[in-house]
Formats: sequence, C-alpha cells, structure tokens
Amino acid sequence: MIRLRRKKDILPDLPEPDLVPHKTAMLVVDMQYLCAHPDYGLAKIAREKGMFDAWREYYDEIEQIIPRIKELQTICRRKQMEVIFLTVSSFTRGCREIAHRERKKYLVAPKDSKEAEILEELKPVGDELVLNKFTSGAFNSTPLDKILQNMSIENLIVVGVNSNYCVETTVRDAGDRGYNVVLVDDCCAGWTREHHRYAMEILNDAYCKVKSSIEVKSLIEKY
Repeated sequence: MIRLRRKKDILPDLPEPDLVPHKTAMLVVDMQYLCAHPDYGLAKIAREKGMFDAWREYYDEIEQIIPRIKELQTICRRKQMEVIFLTVSSFTRGCREIAHRERKKYLVAPKDSKEAEILEELKPVGDELVLNKFTSGAFNSTPLDKILQNMSIENLIVVGVNSNYCVETTVRDAGDRGYNVVLVDDCCAGWTREHHRYAMEILNDAYCKVKSSIEVKSLIEKY
C-alpha cells in the first residue's frame, strides 16, 4: 500500500471506508473519446503533430484500466449503487462559454462531438447521470455536490483519467467537502506511470484511501 513518506508516523491515517450501497456512488472521470481513446481527441492531435510516441504509455495504461472499470461498474450496478459519469465537454458546439485557456489547450470537447461521448465499453446504462464539466474538478463546474447531497451519498469510488489532473482535483475537492473517497489505483491512468504514482502517493490518507480494484470489490461485496 502506498504511504506518504513525509507524513508517515506523524499524522493518522484516514479511517477505512464502509461502502454501504445506498450511501455510495461510483464516479467515472473523463473516460471519453477526447482523452481516453488512441484514435480521437488529444491522441489524434498528437498523431498529426508526430508526437504520439510520447503519449503511448498513457494510452497503454488506459487499455489496461478499461476492463477493470467495467467490472467495477457491473458490481456497483448489481448492488444498486449510483454510477455517475463526468465528462469534460461544453454546452455549445463552439465552446464559447469555456475559458480561453481551456479552449486553447484542446481540453474541452465541443457539444455533440465524438470526443464528448463516453467510451462505448463504459457507456451509461439506463438513466445514469452524465455531468458535463469544463474545469478539471467536477465540483467546480457541475451540480455534483448538490446531487450527491440530494441522494444522501457519503462515499465515493473514483476511477478514470487523468490521475494527476482531473481525477486528483475532483478527489481533493470531495475530501474537502467531507466525502469518504476511495480512489482506485489500478482503474486510473496518468500521463506517465510516474505521474500516476505521485498522484496516488500524495492523495492517499490525505484526501482519500487509495485501494486496488480487488480491494474495492471485496469492500462492496460485503453487502
């Protein structure tokens, strides 16, 4: 298990999570064609610029995490937990409501574009919530906090990309708001494996509990 070296033996660990189904939701962060598919969005731009090799490690990791996320989705649905999707996408086709910084960096998918869609393997079932955000953290540009309060959700299982950007910001904000967060280590990917490792190490026992998908499945199956 990852431990923060600078706080070890100084600050107490967070309590172990109790993932009671009716109080728990799974957040799937940005698993969309913009930033999680090797043929679209950011990957397509990287290919056009002849830079895809620098991104290959990231997309290789995504290929590994997709089946694990899918398995967790299946378990959560069987336990009647909410599965909520977050996408980084705009409300307009021209992204005119998005900050210039984000538009310039290609970090928001236009409305109704392929890049705004969730990966086919992980797409929502039934009327599962999809919240469009245009900031890194979900709490800053969506009604996620109010929705979770209305549903009496106290615990969050977080998966997705990018470990050291949108995932990390969402986890930090959730922890600050008092949610019990479980971040699933092997269901997230960062730009590099090193970036991912740093994110997990920094967040664990500060804003969340970092667990493997096997550990999380065991916690869910208790109920």
